[in-house]
Amino acid sequence: MFRMRQKQVRAITIREDVPSNDPTTITEDRSGRIWVGTFRNGLFAADTGILKFESVRALGRPAVTTLGQGADNVLWVGTYGSDRFRLNGTGFVEGEKGLPGCRTMYQDRQGGLWVGTLINGVEHHRDGQLTRYTTREGLASDRIQCLAQDPGGDMWIGTLRGLNRISAGKVIRFSGEDVLTRKSIRALYVDQRGALWIGMLGSGLGRCHKNQLQIITTRHGLPSDAVEQILEDDDGHLWLGTWAGIVRVSRDELDACAEGRQSFVKPLTLGPEDGMAMPRCGTGFQPSCMKSRSGTLWFCTLGGLVTVDPKSIKPGTQPPPVYIEEATADDRSLAVGTRSVTVPPGARRASFRYTALSFSAPEKILFRYRLEGYDDAWVNAGAAREATYTRLPAGKYQFRVSAGNKDGVWNTAGAVLGVIVVPPWWRTWWATTTGALLFVVGFAGIVRAQAVRKYRRRMAALERQQALERERTRIARDMHDGLGSSMVKIAMLGELLEDNLRTDRVEHEGEQVRSQAQKLTAAARQVVREMDAVVWTIHPKNDTLENLAGYIGQFAREHFADTGIECHLEIPTELPNCLLTAEVRHNIFLAAKEALNSILRHAHASEVWVRLQTERSELTISIQDNGRGLGRSRSDPPRAGAGHGRENMEQRLSRIGGRLTIESQNGQTGHGTLLTMTVPLES
Repeated sequence: MFRMRQKQVRAITIREDVPSNDPTTITEDRSGRIWVGTFRNGLFAADTGILKFESVRALGRPAVTTLGQGADNVLWVGTYGSDRFRLNGTGFVEGEKGLPGCRTMYQDRQGGLWVGTLINGVEHHRDGQLTRYTTREGLASDRIQCLAQDPGGDMWIGTLRGLNRISAGKVIRFSGEDVLTRKSIRALYVDQRGALWIGMLGSGLGRCHKNQLQIITTRHGLPSDAVEQILEDDDGHLWLGTWAGIVRVSRDELDACAEGRQSFVKPLTLGPEDGMAMPRCGTGFQPSCMKSRSGTLWFCTLGGLVTVDPKSIKPGTQPPPVYIEEATADDRSLAVGTRSVTVPPGARRASFRYTALSFSAPEKILFRYRLEGYDDAWVNAGAAREATYTRLPAGKYQFRVSAGNKDGVWNTAGAVLGVIVVPPWWRTWWATTTGALLFVVGFAGIVRAQAVRKYRRRMAALERQQALERERTRIARDMHDGLGSSMVKIAMLGELLEDNLRTDRVEHEGEQVRSQAQKLTAAARQVVREMDAVVWTIHPKNDTLENLAGYIGQFAREHFADTGIECHLEIPTELPNCLLTAEVRHNIFLAAKEALNSILRHAHASEVWVRLQTERSELTISIQDNGRGLGRSRSDPPRAGAGHGRENMEQRLSRIGGRLTIESQNGQTGHGTLLTMTVPLES
């Protein structure tokens, strides 16, 4: 009989009539009172030990996005709009209005209040003075996501595109800053030893200590590379809120892994099977987690508010049994009933399938394997259950696999299988001796033959390339001279027919003919424009980054001409001299065209910006408008990046190795939408 796993996470309902998946931020004041902000229902508070949350009706129901608690015991409340409040005695008073989009607050040890905004950088309030830090002062991005102060008094600013350090009122560089460039920094935490821990979206966990930066990811055993929350308990563990659940990791193991003294960590993961409604942690606002004075850990998740008592966590002690199920050579099964298998000579691929048993979250079992005699170290396989090797040299090996469950308990003994790779006949001693003699005799001839073959291959490749470019040039010329001239002639005839129909000789029944002539002219002009785009795509002379930039800029100006939308182009005068294939140019242009069309149809904007820049062998095209943003209502029409438009852009960019990001202000008119397309450039 198997016992059901005891729930180790407690779900907290803010109030029966309030959706439980609405919390955005949380903190505890000096009296032990717990404050929770929600996005749609305002601010709630609960007294120590009671955990019965009551609405703070004095504030109404603003979208509370951050709470700040400082050394002076003043509670600050930040909202999605420009309103900010502070607790004065027993009531709240409205503070000075700031920039909209308050995302995080932090009160430093000097009594200064730092406010991170959604799109307007950082505000620093101290002694009645306001200082702002934006990209003009050196920040990597104006989209602020988290704040922290280190033991030396410097402020660390986590942004959408990297981590910054402010010291003595200036943004300064730090060791390892380049590693974090363009990384989305979602959480910052300074532990008891003074190390700064950095949670990133898609890039794992970073540690900055003694002016050294190291990164720990799923390759080192973390269950997820999306880290949104970081806390520390009293027993030397870090608790991470990730997209795979709440993760507990020994801080000593993390230090050893970061410093290269061990290869893997052994995390414990809490998820839906432990009482969480949804495994994904984080809300996009900070602070979204806290450790109370009693030592209880609180996390805001997409499934609501949850608590964990670190003292009550009881991980399983039984390691999962591990089995090697099958071994194959070139998809042919090898007998696994004995202690070893034999790989026949000439096999190009050897694969080993393995598994482990667990009655609690079997999908979260992690594996490591090593082919002794071939692998220098253990390979972290994550949840994968197959290892494949290609072209194994002849010899004797030991394939070992171990597994760990969601509680971080590992079966280190694992399973072992001997592997014998038989050498081909030409690797035997007599074949080697004969081959060596033949090699000495025919060395000169072989070298010469290889040189001739290499020369012929180069010439053949050059001829194929030249023939391809000649064919592309011929197709473009024929389309322009033949089909193009014919379509222009059709358009001219349509216009001539329209002019004739305007004379007094035409009776009333000529209106239908005139309408058809106008449609004929418009269709012909549209075909000419589309054919011009096709000719531009296939012609070899356009295979440059400079030509692509000019074409997109020309299209944007013509697209918004006579529409009332002002188009701003920010394109560098000097671009790298690199070649782009017709496929790459075609997909980039169509993705940009899709974005511009969506702005014209749905944005209700008065201005649009088209920016192009190159950095680190990447091309970045940003298209931004000042329209109404992505609507939240079902009645709102789709915007750029939504529905098929977004799907089309993502598919086109993925074909050429690119990616698409979309940022919007959730229907806030005037803030608009920012689409960023990033495509790698070949040197």
